[in-house]
Amino acid sequence: MDYEVHHLALSPDGKRLVAGCYDPKSVKEARGVLRLWDLTKKKFEREVAAHRYSVSSVAFSPDGRRIVSTGTNESQVRLWDGALEDPRPTLTPPELPRAYTAAISPDGKVLAIGSNKVVVLWDLAKGNEVRRFEGHLHVVEALAFSADGRLLASGSTDSTVLIWDVTGRLAQEKPAPLSLVRTELDQLCRDLADPDEGRAASAQRTLVAGAKDALPYLQTRVQHWAGTEPGRVARWLAELDHDQFKVREQATAELERLGPAVGPDLEKAMVNASSAEARRRLKKLLARLDKGAEAFPTPPPERVFAVLERIGTAEARQILTNVAKGESQSAWAKAARIALKRLGD
Repeated sequence: MDYEVHHLALSPDGKRLVAGCYDPKSVKEARGVLRLWDLTKKKFEREVAAHRYSVSSVAFSPDGRRIVSTGTNESQVRLWDGALEDPRPTLTPPELPRAYTAAISPDGKVLAIGSNKVVVLWDLAKGNEVRRFEGHLHVVEALAFSADGRLLASGSTDSTVLIWDVTGRLAQEKPAPLSLVRTELDQLCRDLADPDEGRAASAQRTLVAGAKDALPYLQTRVQHWAGTEPGRVARWLAELDHDQFKVREQATAELERLGPAVGPDLEKAMVNASSAEARRRLKKLLARLDKGAEAFPTPPPERVFAVLERIGTAEARQILTNVAKGESQSAWAKAARIALKRLGD
């Protein structure tokens, strides 16, 4: 028979192969078919009609004793024994319009189901939903548990992969508090923008541990990155001639961090500068731009907001709320709204 093969799964011991297929010529109600091979005997074993349309996912449990499958345009999840001989009860989680993919936890106790924007965890023994993760913008089509079952990765058609804490232990772990100075905070934010995921993750952990110093710093930086602080450049330019040395230094540092993007504003301010101090600082800033000074890097909003989520205080939530109120289609506002949703706000 000419079946379309949409998904494959090997048993953990490598002895069986199951294929999730679609039979376009079938006149039967169920066109989604599961087919099983015994690889040790190099023999086709059996097939079962599993879903009305094509099979959207198929997977073995870690012990190989169960097979789970989902079908296109269906809300049901079907469980089978590892030999496709004994179909188990079909699961239909409430308020789940579609079940696009599914995966069984390493201990075999929990079933993860990917749906539209959400991931549902289902207790296989008790037959009830135990947790729901929301954060994706579109359909969840890929799921994978970590070997110890503590983490669950979900992939979506919204082009993101999210990592979920299945046990809740990560949220309870509080790192030892740290004190962070401005130069350290600057470097940590550069690390957040680094292509090296390990370096970025290390920076996130340090910022969470140094929350007392990190939050006021991040509040300012997030406003710059998200563009939610109106008139900030004009204010810093005016502060180049402030009576207090500390304020002048801070304004100079902030303008320098903006890099080439602020060049036209610096040149215009140079023409209109009314004091020798302001001209001196503007000249220095423009000279650095001429030498090719790089802009202070802007990290992905998801990395920054992951820090705020882990901190989880009212102050951290307020930063997210302020950004979420920004331009509705901006990447920063969208990411902030998703982060708040994960926090339950």
